[in-house]
Amino acid sequence: MIKVLLYEDNPQLREGLTMLISGSDGFEVVAAFKNCNNVVDEVEAYRPDVILMDIDMPGINGIEGLKRLREYNSEVKVLMLT
Repeated sequence: MIKVLLYEDNPQLREGLTMLISGSDGFEVVAAFKNCNNVVDEVEAYRPDVILMDIDMPGINGIEGLKRLREYNSEVKVLMLT
């Protein structure tokens, strides 16, 4: 099972992606958030295999969130969404 953590500020898109990914064999969305304000703590808590991250979000955006994440974890795979 591939564990996915999702960062997307648009609630409809976030919910749609969660349903699509979780409905696919071999994938599970472990959590979904509207910004990267707590990205390091969330990645530590959920231990995802893959992160899908929007770039333009309120608070800490995807670019800054990725920078903060890489200071803590250089192994997790991150796919940026636009």
